[in-house]
Amino acid sequence: MDQLNRLPLSGLRAAEAIGRLGTLRAAADALGITPGAVSQRLQALETVTGRPLFIRGPQGMTPTELGAEMLPHLQAGFARLSDAATVLRPDTCSLTISAAPLLASRWLIWRLSDFEAENPEIRIRIEPTDRIVDLRVEDVDLCLRIGRKPWPGLDCERLHLYSYFPVCAPSLLPRLSSPADLAQVPLIRERDHLESWEAWLAAEGLALGDMQPGPDHGDAGLCLDAAMTGRGVAIAWDTIAADPLARGTLVRPFPRRVTTGLAIWLVGMPGTLSRTAPRRFAAWLRARLASERASWETA
Repeated sequence: MDQLNRLPLSGLRAAEAIGRLGTLRAAADALGITPGAVSQRLQALETVTGRPLFIRGPQGMTPTELGAEMLPHLQAGFARLSDAATVLRPDTCSLTISAAPLLASRWLIWRLSDFEAENPEIRIRIEPTDRIVDLRVEDVDLCLRIGRKPWPGLDCERLHLYSYFPVCAPSLLPRLSSPADLAQVPLIRERDHLESWEAWLAAEGLALGDMQPGPDHGDAGLCLDAAMTGRGVAIAWDTIAADPLARGTLVRPFPRRVTTGLAIWLVGMPGTLSRTAPRRFAAWLRARLASERASWETA
């Protein structure tokens, strides 16, 4: 503690924000002050340490060797302070989640009330977007991304590997005794995203080119809705089809599932999951996906 008393707390906060966000402007926005004030606080800290902590460049602020050694300790320390603030002021804790729109609207939003019931002190805000959010500069705590591999420089955890399968309205089921019967009904296609249909048909020894034309939409959600209206057979995956299958508005005519490598990833800045709210949300999400996965795989 004697060493800590020598250092200006405002300077430590500025250094942590700069190291986490990469620019004076982003740090200023996070701290609610001007970039000039952030620079002054950093200079005060560097005056005490007697050595520079960051190198200023056209692309932002790059930690020096000393700065890089210091930052993990600062991030862990301020994460613990954030936890303490949550305990003292539980009504002010919030968590912003960036998620793919279909995952957010067709699966996550219908289950969030369970998380909120277990964690009433945490307010969840969902930002639905297909854009790759820059966690260094944007006001987002965690991302639920759909992809095939981790993103460099971030903490990435694969939560669920998507599997694909045909779905249709119950009224079409009598026409589908075997996968070859798909050639006799319209196949609903998501424009520019045909790899899941191609992979599933190939596993059955069939080809997409041998199928008859069907509705062609630019959105997977519309394809699923079209299948529910009986307009044809769509290719779907676990999270988007889980609730319609449970309600009986969709059925699976065939048992085969295929994977294309796409998965749900939980993504955050290094150290984010050391904070209470992100850690609780991540634990709930893992448990929820694990509990539903068992029913998906046997449906």
